[in-house]
This record gives sequence, C-alpha cells and structure tokens, in this order.
Amino acid sequence: MMSPMTEGQRKFAWMATIAVVGAALVFGARVWGAAQPPAVTPVVADTPTGRLVDFACVDSSGKAMRTADLKGKFVLADFVFTSCSAMCPSLAKEMKSVQDSDAGRGLAFASFSVDPERDTLPVMAKYAEEHGFDPNRWLFLRSDLPDLKKLMCDELRLAETTDIILHTDRFVLFAPDGAACAMYRPLDDRAWRTKLAADLDRLRPAAH
Repeated sequence: MMSPMTEGQRKFAWMATIAVVGAALVFGARVWGAAQPPAVTPVVADTPTGRLVDFACVDSSGKAMRTADLKGKFVLADFVFTSCSAMCPSLAKEMKSVQDSDAGRGLAFASFSVDPERDTLPVMAKYAEEHGFDPNRWLFLRSDLPDLKKLMCDELRLAETTDIILHTDRFVLFAPDGAACAMYRPLDDRAWRTKLAADLDRLRPAAH
C-alpha cells in the first residue's frame, strides 16, 4: 500500500501540474497562431481621396493606352478579376445597370483587373463580352501591379500593399480632371444609383 502524500508533496504535485498545463497552453497558442493568417485591418474608404494617376495599360481588345486618356470625361471605375466568383459578377451587373440607364449618359466606364498575371487579354475579352461591356464606353484594363498599387493603395486608399489580391467593393467616380470625386458601395447601398445621378447633376456644371 502506498503511503499517503505529505503536505509538501501535495503542493509540489499541484505546482508541477500547473506548470505542465501552462506550458501546453503556451505551445498550443504558438502552433495555432502560426497556422492562422496574420490579422488584416480592413480598409474602409467611403470618402473620395486621390486622383487617377497616369500609367500605361492595355484594354481587353489589346489596344495600348494610358489612364491619362480617360481624362476629359467623368469615369466610373471598379477593380475586379475574372476568376472572382463572389462580388465581381455582382459588381459587373451593377455597372451594366448604369451603362444601360439614363444616368450613364456621357459617362465612361473602366474596370481595372487586380489579377493581371492570370487575366490575359483573351480571358478579359471573354469576360467583358459575357457581362455586357459596351466596348465604346466600358474599358477592361490590364496594367502592371506596381502601378495598380499606386492607384489603389497610395491614391485611393482602397487596399493595402500587403494584400494578396487588391480588391474592393467600391466604385469610384473620377472627374474630368482625374480627381476622385465620389465613392459608392453598390452591393450594400440600394440607393447608390440615385446618389450617382445626383452627384453627376451637381458636378457636371462645375466641370464646364
């Protein structure tokens, strides 16, 4: 028969148990933390900032151009990629609704690919056709990633340079001088088209 533990032995056993459990918790936390992606602070931009900086790009037809070519008109822009199956098709649907409405008269449209490596020109051309882009008014543009980061991160503050995919659910309205003059959240705001029309009515006289 085992002799009963002394008071000192019981205290030692209790402290040893606490130490083992504590070490297990610390180790588990480190393993769990290593398995999780780093926390990303979401970028929430609802007010316009920055401008449409000038850089080279190519539209889905293969035509070389520069973003500066868009100046001189109001441009409604978004940032998408063809393999996106979540928000991008919905964004295209919202953009097309403006293209086909009275609010879209006189507007130019630009969709910037945020995945230029995979969004080749044939892929982009197919996407534009499937989603009803009017090639005379709605450009699907492919550019170098550093230029896109300068626009989306440094100017518009719609993404972080560390993001794996530069993506946003915002539409940006650029004035004829290239300044970002309004932003919209078409997937969350049912009245965004009404706001766009009101903004254009307010801004157009000042642009002339």
